[in-house]
Amino acid sequence: MKKRALNSCGGAILLVLAGGLVGVSGVALHAQSYFSYFDIPSIVAPLTISVTGTYEVDKTNAAGTVITMTDKSVKWTSRSVEKLLNASLNLTNLSSYSLKYDQSEQIVLMISEKEADTNDVSSYFTIDTQNNVVSSGSINLATEAWNTTVSVPATIAFDDGNGDNFSLTGIMKFTNINGAQKNSFGLKAKYELASGFTFSGTGPGKVGGTNAVFSGAISSSGSATAIIASGGGLTSYSLIYPGD
Repeated sequence: MKKRALNSCGGAILLVLAGGLVGVSGVALHAQSYFSYFDIPSIVAPLTISVTGTYEVDKTNAAGTVITMTDKSVKWTSRSVEKLLNASLNLTNLSSYSLKYDQSEQIVLMISEKEADTNDVSSYFTIDTQNNVVSSGSINLATEAWNTTVSVPATIAFDDGNGDNFSLTGIMKFTNINGAQKNSFGLKAKYELASGFTFSGTGPGKVGGTNAVFSGAISSSGSATAIIASGGGLTSYSLIYPGD
């Protein structure tokens, strides 16, 4: 377990942490507080995929004496992956669905607002982080503004169950930005949150059942407005990083 203890402070800073750092798969928040005081939004943001797989095609001449090996490439975008997934999901009106990442639940979803339908596809698409973490940025305890980036080794894997898959290993950078407290009224305060991740990696996979090597980038980012009620009684907290 890797923790980074922070100084004691008021209840508002908990929301800053929970609004963003919870979004990295494997990252959790531990705090001594009354969570019923907090309205923490779940940021569900589009998942952007751009990966290229290179695979081999062999051809033998008519005489059977020469084998020619050619490498070919295929590019998968978010839409490509959605189509591959639909072979198993059998969703109607696929054009209305899109891949999204739920930062709070740490899962990948196929969502159609038009159809009012949400599908958990975490059994096909996984995001896993390792234990080594490097953080950068700042926390302003006076204004409660927060701007940090956490870099962590990660593996992002996709498998449609029909012979198309990849497993990419690289560095994920998760950014969390929380604006200073605004619009204080009564026992409540308002915060604007923005968080997301970028990832680039390489690794093995298959294209139509044929061995391939993949490389590319995957990202997701979104924003939300959060309301916090004072009086939560937060006296101390610590961040628990990936691997806990």
